[in-house]
Amino acid sequence: MVYLLIFFPLLGSVLGYFTKSLGDRYSELITTFLVVISAIFSGIVFYNGIVHDIYGNYKILNWISSGNLQVNWSIYIDPLSSIMLVIVTSVSSLVQFIQLAI
Repeated sequence: MVYLLIFFPLLGSVLGYFTKSLGDRYSELITTFLVVISAIFSGIVFYNGIVHDIYGNYKILNWISSGNLQVNWSIYIDPLSSIMLVIVTSVSSLVQFIQLAI
């Protein structure tokens, strides 16, 4: 779920760009839907962290591997980052939703 939380807004921007030829409204709906889903997932991640104490380092991919050096591209979810995920994705989804209503 953490991976979807990170990549849904990115997927929404890519799909919104490539579906622009189908119409502005269609691309706005896609981007708004994916950002709202990301905000819901961030609320679930925050809830799981606070109630069940589920935090951790989630590896996305191995970026550099040279000898004993291992550099991974990952996201570390702790109490502060989970709060920031909720704030940022909620505000982003509200901005997208308001822009959709205009």
